[in-house]
Amino acid sequence: MPDDSALRLLVNPPDMEAEIGVDFLARHYGDSWNTVTYHWYLKREFHGEAPDRMVLAEDRQVLATAGIAYRQLRTPDGTVHRVGIMVAACVPTRERGRGRFVRLWNGAVNYCATRDCTALLGFVTADNASCLILRRAGAVQIPSSYVISDDPPPAAPAVAREVADVAYGAWRDYADGALQAQCSTAVAGFRYPDVNAWRSQFIDRPHPVELLRVGDTSRAIIERVNDTDRLQWLDGDPEDQGAALAAVVARARGARRRFFMYSTTALPVSLLRDCGLKARPGFMMAKATRTGHEPVVRSWAGLPWRVQSGDRL
Repeated sequence: MPDDSALRLLVNPPDMEAEIGVDFLARHYGDSWNTVTYHWYLKREFHGEAPDRMVLAEDRQVLATAGIAYRQLRTPDGTVHRVGIMVAACVPTRERGRGRFVRLWNGAVNYCATRDCTALLGFVTADNASCLILRRAGAVQIPSSYVISDDPPPAAPAVAREVADVAYGAWRDYADGALQAQCSTAVAGFRYPDVNAWRSQFIDRPHPVELLRVGDTSRAIIERVNDTDRLQWLDGDPEDQGAALAAVVARARGARRRFFMYSTTALPVSLLRDCGLKARPGFMMAKATRTGHEPVVRSWAGLPWRVQSGDRL
């Protein structure tokens, strides 16, 4: 039996960049990891605070690693919670099935308690092995969907909403609207403390970003990632969201591109069918960092949430 007492959980080890850097992630997860994405997810400061890096190691052998990024959640009662988000968790193939991930997760929960976080969050699909591990670890499940398109059809369907490109310099208007809305919303979601924090999350992304106006009431932000349009942000009147989404999907199809979005809001089956979309179920998992936080975090499962693609890490 392996001697788990020899394992160490390290935080920001100063001399292990070669072992846990971009080459490590690219080797295990493919060429989507490069110096740009590595910096954005694991090095970028948010509101003056950089992510932490956790490493489960035996001597200098990496058994599991993940980043912890710090954000704020606002619940409908106006309470703001500091949270950690597990980012880019990686367990090498040779180490899977040996309890490495759960040990990393539990260590991250305990570490986030020292950073004054109410909870640690993880974003998972329902069929991912990590989902079962986090459920067994007592994480609260907040339902979500990973929405993807089929291969683009020969022609885009007609829609009732016109989609127009907006000059990149208009991002400030988008940010101002988003910050104003988060102060009055009746749903739970991420809170951005200022315009620069919002911009760093939605505008200064690793891939090209497009600002759109959809009809008369909605605005959208698309990130163009390879052959896919990722809907990172959509605002506007709730009753117009379905028509706005259909218009953005049709725009992607018209350009022979795929489409992706993440949503904690249930999308009507008829909308998915009409737009040629498939929803893969998932969860935003939340684990309280201290016993005193558990009642609050458990209550999150019953709240209405609005978390969009661009909010995630």
